[in-house]
Amino acid sequence: MRTLKAITILIVFILSATFLQAQSVEEVFESYWEGGSKSLSNLTDDDYVIAQITMYDVEYNSSYDTFTATMTTNYTFGDDSYSCKTRVKGKYFSSSSKVTIEHDKTLDYDYLPEGLYWTHPDVYLTIYNDTDCDGYFGMVGQSEGQSGEDEYFALSNCPSY
Repeated sequence: MRTLKAITILIVFILSATFLQAQSVEEVFESYWEGGSKSLSNLTDDDYVIAQITMYDVEYNSSYDTFTATMTTNYTFGDDSYSCKTRVKGKYFSSSSKVTIEHDKTLDYDYLPEGLYWTHPDVYLTIYNDTDCDGYFGMVGQSEGQSGEDEYFALSNCPSY
């Protein structure tokens, strides 16, 4: 009986320490995120538009599980790089670990060449613990209009990516 009581106390202590070290949802979202997007396009020679994406200055509202952030998309075409900075708003659904992000307003952008143009589709992601980067998170899914198996939208707050 003493052994069972000691094991129970040890388990409660370990679980308490784990919960004390756990990040809040606000801390997770209010970090620097980087990743990318790959979309099919008939406007490029290789049939894909691949962009690098960062999301930062995130402000999380824990009362509503919503956030606003700045998102920068960088796209390279030939030897030139182009950038578009937008304000986005998002919603976190804790019951399903889903995240939606939608465009709020364009802050600044470069004109794209060859008939290309910036789009701002809604994004549907699933957030998960990054097992390759302990204590950090990733979000992966697709933006509106993406449907192919090799199309994606992904972000991570792991500093090594």
